[in-house]
Amino acid sequence: MKDLGIELLMLKSNVTALINVLISWGLVERLPAAQDRRIVKVQMTPKGLKALSDARKLIFEDVKDKLSDLSESDLTILASSLKNIKKVLSKIDLNAYKGEQSVISLQRQHFRRRRKRSPILFNKEQEEN
Repeated sequence: MKDLGIELLMLKSNVTALINVLISWGLVERLPAAQDRRIVKVQMTPKGLKALSDARKLIFEDVKDKLSDLSESDLTILASSLKNIKKVLSKIDLNAYKGEQSVISLQRQHFRRRRKRSPILFNKEQEEN
């Protein structure tokens, strides 16, 4: 679960909860590793593979439908922008974000940013101004 959490940028406890839900839906199953009983592998079931395939098809069709409304000029701009994004992202070391400590750090940063933007968390002095 730890390795899966690192790949998903999630804490192990959150991954475990997610896997439990997916198991209850019959989409994945836990399998003990033959060489080490402490290791648990997660594998998609046939139902999970079909759900994934169906979801990919729906997403592809939805994106295709939305893009069909764009002009040729807009599609050219979008394609160029995506190439630029890919070029910039290729320069970033995404492996720096792997590891449980990095996941925790990223989540803390995310929640700090959300807290600053949340109108509910203003104090009374801010509300009066």
